[in-house]
Amino acid sequence: MTITRLALAGLLASTALGSAFGADMTIPIKAPPAPVETPFFLVNDTSIIYYHAFNATDPGVNTTPKEVLEINHFDVWKYGTNFFDIQGLQSNHRDPTIPCTPAQKCLGAVEVYALFRSTLGFNELTGTKMFSFGPLTNVSFEFGADANTENNPFAPEKKDVVAGLQFAFQLPYKGFLNVSPMWYKEWNHQGLSPIVGPPGSFPAGLGTNVTFHDTWDVEFVYGMPLGFLPPSIPLSILGFTNIHGPKGPDGFGAPTKTEVLSENHLNLDLGQMVAGTPKWLDLWVGYRYWFNKFGVNHNVVPFANESTWLAGITWHAITNNKVAPQFEAKPGSFFIINDNAFTYYHAFSATDPGVAVTPKEVLEYSHFDVWKFGTNFLDLQALQSHTHDPVSPCVATQGCLGAVEVYALFRSTLGFNELTGTKLFSYGPLTNISFQFGADANTENNPFAPEKKDIVAGLQFAFALPYKGYVNVAPMYYQEWNHEGLFPISTAAPFPAGFGNNANFHGTLDVEVVYGQPLGFLPESIPLSLLGFTNFHGSKGRDGFGGQTKPEVLSEHHLVLDFGKVVANRPKWIDLWVGYRYWHNKFGADATVVPFANESTALAGITWHAF
Repeated sequence: MTITRLALAGLLASTALGSAFGADMTIPIKAPPAPVETPFFLVNDTSIIYYHAFNATDPGVNTTPKEVLEINHFDVWKYGTNFFDIQGLQSNHRDPTIPCTPAQKCLGAVEVYALFRSTLGFNELTGTKMFSFGPLTNVSFEFGADANTENNPFAPEKKDVVAGLQFAFQLPYKGFLNVSPMWYKEWNHQGLSPIVGPPGSFPAGLGTNVTFHDTWDVEFVYGMPLGFLPPSIPLSILGFTNIHGPKGPDGFGAPTKTEVLSENHLNLDLGQMVAGTPKWLDLWVGYRYWFNKFGVNHNVVPFANESTWLAGITWHAITNNKVAPQFEAKPGSFFIINDNAFTYYHAFSATDPGVAVTPKEVLEYSHFDVWKFGTNFLDLQALQSHTHDPVSPCVATQGCLGAVEVYALFRSTLGFNELTGTKLFSYGPLTNISFQFGADANTENNPFAPEKKDIVAGLQFAFALPYKGYVNVAPMYYQEWNHEGLFPISTAAPFPAGFGNNANFHGTLDVEVVYGQPLGFLPESIPLSLLGFTNFHGSKGRDGFGGQTKPEVLSEHHLVLDFGKVVANRPKWIDLWVGYRYWHNKFGADATVVPFANESTALAGITWHAF
């Protein structure tokens, strides 16, 4: 996957930073204004992107169009920058999920790719301009990491780290060019299911873990407005080129090759053109060329060179950019509440039905906002299992890696009180009734190779609890589509090993209950609260193996300490929490037939409300 866009529009915006304040001291009776507090993030841009890749490739498999949903965040703070990007990439049937046979009209594989880059500027760290000269504007220490997983025949589980220097140069029309020579280290899993390629092209069913050799990495990122055009044509060019050196033999013993990935966009600032709001909505077209994709030798492996056109749209959903004032975090802004949090937690005894009990390490990003007519909630989790829940294909003698799951959830409400401008839908403890809708999606590179997609819609009833608490009850319609398969390594006796099938489940009932309750009877020095949810799904018909699904109950509860308030008098900044999760008939599997279909686990985590 790519180092996408690197929030290039946000980088461009950073050139316009500045602040000033003052007071008229000639009038003695006029008190000077309070000093303006500098925000922690000088630039803060979070974007949601959709794009279509017309002719992407998966080396050794095929060419395929890909539909891509992406979220990225870019910020500038006192000493440097941070960038985070996560993409979900849906292939078509030519790049199939596994296990599956063509007669089953295989679903396309799903990949999830995450990337992080951070810089610490030497000018900022020294408080000087020592590292600026001519077109060179700064030198920074840059570091970061990538991770991915995909439920295709190769079952990758990439993790890498990078570190080095970034040299920032100025281009005309307030453009920029960043050049970063770095050290690169990668770990991965490489496997092939029996459906891949013609006989003999790869050792079918092979799965192995790979620790690649250290190598060099050079990353170029640029952005330049086409300032010679009239202001009525707000075009810019944005792009990047990455070069990785050879990283030693791959999982099949073949030497890797130098890899080059180059992507370039022509970007139209549609928000500026149609609404006078720059850096709000962008339309773009682009081209990507990927030589020796993933370091694979294109002279040996088919489809290892990618050449594809791209077309996309970017919404800068959350930004404090001065040129987009309607989204500034102040009274009267678009978002009345806007919370973005990063969480790490450990599940001590999670399960994977039909496979094993396993601890899981979880990284999570969540966004919650309140706007004029309702609320939005987005949650993304990456869950790393222990070796008890292995990636597949893999055999135990190779020290299998644990599987990685990625789960995404979205819920949105439209409040009837807000839509009608009344309080008609409030009575006693009932504070509102809303229309609620949403969707979920997941993928995992374990023996079942799931590829879940579901939608929900119904009503939400919001009630007030003591101490400004709440409980929301949402009865909804639920419809799920999924892929279910088993590799030969699975020992789940009720299922035919190596089987894979797509499941179009029946519509069913879904009830979601969410609550939050501050423990207001405690002293203020003990800021504890209870948070949790309980979800109930009705039976959704037969699964991919022909078994009858059962009603499913998932209940999770947390005891949360507002640690930021305790140690720094900063409420809603850092939370420490412990919790418990009970999951009955997990995924609708019958716990009386399928082993490990009931989950009972303690949880412990930390949450940073970043912005």
